[in-house]
Amino acid sequence: IRSGGLANIKAKKIKKSLMEIKKREGKIDLEFLADYKPDDAEEYLVSLDGVGPKTAACVLIFSFNFPIMPVDTHVHRLSNRIGLVTTKTPEKTQEAMKLIIPEENIYSFHLNIIEHGRKVCKASRPLCSECFLTDFCDYFQENVKKAS
Repeated sequence: IRSGGLANIKAKKIKKSLMEIKKREGKIDLEFLADYKPDDAEEYLVSLDGVGPKTAACVLIFSFNFPIMPVDTHVHRLSNRIGLVTTKTPEKTQEAMKLIIPEENIYSFHLNIIEHGRKVCKASRPLCSECFLTDFCDYFQENVKKAS
């Protein structure tokens, strides 16, 4: 957790969440979530102190293969740049993505959009000349194409 930043704060929150799970369930184990509906499992996780929508979605998609889209800065930025959504926060983007990405595509979409954000559609200087989405991208059409 150190590489993600705020390790001391996160460590305390993780420990507190684990103790809360043990208090509620009698043991530190999340396997029971496999029997939950995805929205109910997400609700359970975000009820834990320090667990937000992104963390809950990551646990559910990667541990249980639930069709819930984790939205980090890359997903939020690209989804707005491309024009898939017009949202102000990652949480709002996550809600909007539930409506537009088919459940069977969420996992691959999530991995691919993060990779694209890291390598091509970078935060400060997107490499539009290397992008294969320019024909569909609002940012390119409104900022790069008009300028040329």
